[in-house]
Amino acid sequence: MRKRRGDEGRSGLRCVICQKLSLEASSVWRQAKSIKPGSPYHYIGNAPAGKAAESKVLELITKRVCNRNALAALPNPKGYALHHPTLQFECDDVLENFGDGLVDALTLGENMAEFCWDVDICGTQDAKHFDFEPEDDDDIEEDSARVDPSSPRKQSEL
Repeated sequence: MRKRRGDEGRSGLRCVICQKLSLEASSVWRQAKSIKPGSPYHYIGNAPAGKAAESKVLELITKRVCNRNALAALPNPKGYALHHPTLQFECDDVLENFGDGLVDALTLGENMAEFCWDVDICGTQDAKHFDFEPEDDDDIEEDSARVDPSSPRKQSEL
């Protein structure tokens, strides 16, 4: 296995930014696929209905990730001093240079957790900072999983 150097950019957080963009893009794409096409509520974000889904994804993740508050909340594993205009530039630059590849990876169903390493933004030494596994809505809550057998049950629980 070859060692990858990665491209941290001027901010030092280019890998983290890329991971966040990939995570948001996969989330938006998953939501769009789960909505019935015939539904009047079939849209991604608030973009006009005439745009292609791919451009809507890019537009929405730009709004969600490439804003000052979202960028300031990103993990900073190396403790770099944050310069917000540089973070904004890095986010816009990653989308400009790799946005089409990001959308292609989504449409082809590729593993989005690996995207930033595949395009050499993240290197071998970089860690994955986000959980890319979608949450299951059918998980049993811990409190409801622990039922005291001696406690009386309602008829509806049986």
